[in-house]
Amino acid sequence: VGHKVCLRVLDYSFRSSATESERKILLTTNALHLYVDGAKYSTPYEKVVGVWLSTPSGFLAGNTYACTLNIEDAKPIYISIKNYDDAGKLIEQANHYNSFIRVLHLHLCKKSKAHYFFGVKPASYAAKLIVLLAVVMACVTSYFVFNRSGLLILPVGVALMVSAYTLLSFGIKSFPKLYDPDEIPLRLLPN
Repeated sequence: VGHKVCLRVLDYSFRSSATESERKILLTTNALHLYVDGAKYSTPYEKVVGVWLSTPSGFLAGNTYACTLNIEDAKPIYISIKNYDDAGKLIEQANHYNSFIRVLHLHLCKKSKAHYFFGVKPASYAAKLIVLLAVVMACVTSYFVFNRSGLLILPVGVALMVSAYTLLSFGIKSFPKLYDPDEIPLRLLPN
């Protein structure tokens, strides 16, 4: 006996900071509706061309679980796990975020030809690699330019090794990767 997947209507609210106004997304049968400051923006699932999931994976990557939807001919939609109450206190909503992401993927699998990625976005990835390479080059240059007495070898060597390790670890761990929307990697969702 086969199983039929029932796509639900689901709403999700979030605020990326305590000072930001609340945003609400309603997933319906054929479209997602974003409510911001009293305005409603509707996007058919067919217009979603990309999904980026990010996780809090260190000081060089994002600091929270989030999803960015790239929309054909429109601005991307950023969705955060964060939400705050009226007093500015952070609300725990990991389970609701997990449900929302899974239902969103179910809708998109059926009605969109989106590409699914995780890791650091290419522009941000390139910028962070350039900064890390600049630190490495500054360490090497400072050694050759200012090392008159040999005393700089230890601090420059330590800075160079830490920078090189950070560069390699960031480069391997955070490189943008594809994933199958039917099998969202568990590390992309909060526990």
